[in-house]
Amino acid sequence: MKAVYNKSKIMLNAWYMFRVKMVKNFAEALRKAWNNEKLANIHAMIEGRTLEASAPKTTGEHNVAASMAFVAGCLDYYADARPGQYFGD
Repeated sequence: MKAVYNKSKIMLNAWYMFRVKMVKNFAEALRKAWNNEKLANIHAMIEGRTLEASAPKTTGEHNVAASMAFVAGCLDYYADARPGQYFGD
């Protein structure tokens, strides 16, 4: 069975390593990010789990409540806006 990798996650990890100066150049950061992802995949196979199952799921009532609170806050913030007003966000 061929391993499936989240390339977006790998690139984000590589950019993070490069930005915080963990490595000298981006090529080295990309190599380390790929190596970390492969090792995580191997550890998951040894433990008998998938990588998707290891991440905590954030679905459910908590997300709905947080989304509704965010929308309510946005509505309050932009309630007195003039048409076409720029807010800087």
